[in-house]
Amino acid sequence: MTRFFLTAVAAAAAKTYTVKDCKDQFIDGKGPEQLEGTTFLCRMKGKTTFFATSFDNEIHCPVWSAYHLDKAQQDKDQGGRKGFKYDPDVPKEDQASSTADAFKKENRDIGHLAPSSTFSFDKSADGAWDHTYLMTNVAPQGAWFNEHPWAMLERHMRDYVVDNNAELYVVTGVIQANPVKLDGDDAVPQYYYKVWCDPDRKASAGVLGNNDNKCKDQCGTDEIISVKEIEDQAGYTIFPSSMCNTGKAGKDWGFDDEVVAYKYKTKDSAAEEEVIV
Repeated sequence: MTRFFLTAVAAAAAKTYTVKDCKDQFIDGKGPEQLEGTTFLCRMKGKTTFFATSFDNEIHCPVWSAYHLDKAQQDKDQGGRKGFKYDPDVPKEDQASSTADAFKKENRDIGHLAPSSTFSFDKSADGAWDHTYLMTNVAPQGAWFNEHPWAMLERHMRDYVVDNNAELYVVTGVIQANPVKLDGDDAVPQYYYKVWCDPDRKASAGVLGNNDNKCKDQCGTDEIISVKEIEDQAGYTIFPSSMCNTGKAGKDWGFDDEVVAYKYKTKDSAAEEEVIV
């Protein structure tokens, strides 16, 4: 597996952010519910904001990252990869290292919440792409899950925005097991989720993925579900229901038929099982 390691960053005084700082990344300026004990971060350069993150300092893991997609940006997708680095706005000791046990296990990747490719339209110094490689925006993720069905879903969402000249508000988050699964001091999420809303259509939907690093091939997302179902699982509100019709999974995203149930074989069994990832 290709691995990317931390690069040094100059020490800087931590900055305190509010939802108002990152209002452009939220529908009607209202972000997902902020949980107790988390740090709100607005990723920005000058007055331009890129995405917002809620970070859990105690377990060294983001809760969610929220961002806005439009055609002008996604037409400039450049792709590529770079090294990860600590977030200067969060104490270093509250962040996982890219060389930590949580990321070193077999078949596990450093998974982005705000996706690298989605923000590759801006590769300037301290620009959008750089910010996706902060350790506050990543969590341990099963390798096949990350590199195949999850990457496919992210690609489809960018295509939807470009093909339909649409705007999407997206939140990618993780849900922890109870009790939280830890490798060392760092959390390994039980689930990843992605929800999106097209406010012009007043339509939304989401996908919930089982973060299984035992999956070797052909595991994938099962079905597109409502945002409300994911909110119930996560335990907090993500989108305003009146603007996104969160109780119903919207259709006609251009990829409904392609985000399907896959089969995989576990390390311990030759039997095929269906899993949501």
